[in-house]
Amino acid sequence: MVIKKVALVIAHQGFQPIEYANTKKEIEQAGYHVLTVSDAPGIATAGDGTKANVDCTLDEVKIQNLAGFFLIGGADALEHLDHARTHELLQEANEANLPLGAICISVRILARAYILVDRNATGWDGDNQLDEVLRTYAARGLPSSELEKELQARGAHRVHKDVVVDQNIVTANGPHAATEFGEKIVMLLRERERLNMESKRRY
Repeated sequence: MVIKKVALVIAHQGFQPIEYANTKKEIEQAGYHVLTVSDAPGIATAGDGTKANVDCTLDEVKIQNLAGFFLIGGADALEHLDHARTHELLQEANEANLPLGAICISVRILARAYILVDRNATGWDGDNQLDEVLRTYAARGLPSSELEKELQARGAHRVHKDVVVDQNIVTANGPHAATEFGEKIVMLLRERERLNMESKRRY
């Protein structure tokens, strides 16, 4: 049996070390294998100089081989991770109802991939721009005359909590929430395993 791994996606430069380390620790302590994914191969460097070995790049990763897909934040996360390939993987994971999520500023990447439409979410908001991001990226392809109505009706819903779970998606607002973020990831992974087992027994 192939053991599926849980992907933690970090920027090759400027990822948040506490978010990565604490989230990874919770997942591994629960018995899961972590696959460290980045936008570049080799060694990733955190904002404080901490190093992490990259197992594979975003171009190499395959969603069907994963148990979950989660983005770590950091000062340079948007610069290195907020691009079409990440959006594609997030959309593929969401379509498969795979556990997925993001912490800190990387929640904005979920929004920009149109993953958070009609979902509750939290995230870093040190620049007071999170609400605007969540609204703006909830209305892809809508005519401008319908934009305001659809933003209100279909936008992501900001929740002022450290960690928020909505169906298969978990979001968190920063390093202080990393341990709980990891705990909620484990909860989602176990729930998906339970549902898969029930489905197999049924058929």
